[in-house]
Amino acid sequence: MLSLLVLSSLNACSSHKTPNISIDNHKQVPPPISHDKSNVTPAISVDPMQAVTDLVLKSENANQLAAALEGLQELAIHASSPVKEAAAFRRVQLLLKHQYANADIEAHYVLLAYPHDRLVADLHFWFAQWWQVQEPVINPDMEVAQIFILQNSSYANHVLDELTAALRQENIDNGLLQRCIALSQKVISRGSIEHRRAWYFAVAHADLAHRDYWVQLASNDLSIADLQSLQVEQLISPEQDGAIYLHVARQAMMKGNMNALQQLLAMLQIKAPDLPVTRTISSWLYGASQPLHLGVLLPLTGKYARFAQQALNGIRLAADRQGQHITLSIQDTATQSIQEAYQALHDAGVDAIIGPLLSNHTETLATQLDASLPIMALSMRQGAANLSPALFIHNISPETQGKFIASYAISQGLHRIAVIQTMNKNSEREALSFINSFADLGGEIANQITLNEGIDHRPTLLQLRENSDDKALLQQLIEKRALFIPEQRLDIHLPANMDGLYLANNGKQVSELAGQLAYVDIRKIPLLGSSRWMDGHLLDDRGRNLSTARFIQDIPNLHNSDLKTYFHEVWGKGEPSKLLSVAYDSTQIFILLVTRLGLTGGDIIQALHSKEGFPSETGLVHFNDDGVGEKTFSLYRIQQHAIVPAQ
Repeated sequence: MLSLLVLSSLNACSSHKTPNISIDNHKQVPPPISHDKSNVTPAISVDPMQAVTDLVLKSENANQLAAALEGLQELAIHASSPVKEAAAFRRVQLLLKHQYANADIEAHYVLLAYPHDRLVADLHFWFAQWWQVQEPVINPDMEVAQIFILQNSSYANHVLDELTAALRQENIDNGLLQRCIALSQKVISRGSIEHRRAWYFAVAHADLAHRDYWVQLASNDLSIADLQSLQVEQLISPEQDGAIYLHVARQAMMKGNMNALQQLLAMLQIKAPDLPVTRTISSWLYGASQPLHLGVLLPLTGKYARFAQQALNGIRLAADRQGQHITLSIQDTATQSIQEAYQALHDAGVDAIIGPLLSNHTETLATQLDASLPIMALSMRQGAANLSPALFIHNISPETQGKFIASYAISQGLHRIAVIQTMNKNSEREALSFINSFADLGGEIANQITLNEGIDHRPTLLQLRENSDDKALLQQLIEKRALFIPEQRLDIHLPANMDGLYLANNGKQVSELAGQLAYVDIRKIPLLGSSRWMDGHLLDDRGRNLSTARFIQDIPNLHNSDLKTYFHEVWGKGEPSKLLSVAYDSTQIFILLVTRLGLTGGDIIQALHSKEGFPSETGLVHFNDDGVGEKTFSLYRIQQHAIVPAQ
């Protein structure tokens, strides 16, 4: 057998030990290998590599599987490179796919024999699929203790380990990358935090288009001690993972935790004293700092005063944390023109400005700004940002969230999505943002429907379901059945021909729709949405039919939220509003850049465009070339009738 051949060759050149693998599945016995050449049909082809392909195709016929495996074995033993390597890998692929006994052991032998082959990444993925099949299915009727044991078994960790190994291969292509991401999402919630982090680090290296997203997941609540442990275990290194170290450093600075920053710098100075990441963090810690004179433009009187006060509370909360190094100059934009208010702050010599709050004020002011005085508007109209290099837009608007979910969907391998919206302005804005962003990223909108104001939407959803059918496949099935049965009415149900659904609705509507979607047989596909779901009604139906849902939480609600802690210290009860949270984060960003990094004028503007972005309470924010803040939000899901963070 190939395993014996490989093992003998390994013994000749190394001291590798046979892997100690626990075998959980003995469905079949590998086919016997005949050494009598007269009994073996040779795989003859003009192109030797084509012989491997032909045998793999032959294996699709169940009756020909054993012969295909035997033919691949012969090629793996007698062919020359690179045909023998390809045959060895493809044989293992079939053994794993069809659950042959000892398939895992033979897979390990092939990996040891050909560690640099172009199919190594694929084999790790096939191995991950094999591990996933080994995991027992949890039956609700099982004993609680038995369910607990199965939920905490190591199968998910094995899957994540193999996917991590696949992503660490240099030759991984985009198709395999997307398959790895899709498979990981089926098991990652059951994996341990150590295995999840290793996966996130690996995918951050492989999926450059969504690296910020993966880096944030890997770095969430990552302490300096955790970072050091991961470095010791060689899961990360300053040379390869500078973005992770910078992310943790920025988190520490945004929280004012300079002791943690000193610990991180000391660790880097020992391990990598000459790397750019070390020099950057050193400059952050020991560079020149200065007081911050911060201007504020808000409509503190009039009909928008309530919202302006929320923003001002967030600004003051962040400033109070810093102490005596912050001076606030506040202008009421409701009692004077926006130009007059801005000029007053400009004449006062402020270092930066937060506001305006209103979109029309932002657009009016945009073309009149001093190009060296950074201003961070809290308005919703993002298009104004490109009117001035000094203007930045920071919000958690429906457009910002729709764009993030579009990127998230693509990162999860979802390329065909239907959109459901209502005749509500916010719903329309959110849906349009998702649709445009999803299309820009190469996604396909399977359908788009607008619900009326009624409660029963089943007829509309049924039409959506029927429109998603694969018409060619449906006709093919009808024709095949017509050959063997008398003419009759056929009622064929196909899986919904979409990868997911984006629901631009509030939580009450989503709760109502969940059951109706299941009624029309749209189920077991991801349901995606924004923070509009978080209106207090999402669990009205106890989360039934929402197990696949992933949605945004855009206000701090974690137990270790610094903002919530300070908010309760000042006001005693209640929760920080979205606007307060964004204003708090905006102030924190200017505090970081001015008081801790010592930047002024144009240097602040340049730093705001930093690729690393700014870890914030409302999600990592990165300002694009136009100055629009693109957010990486926290995602949540429903588990056992409760809303919990999504892994």
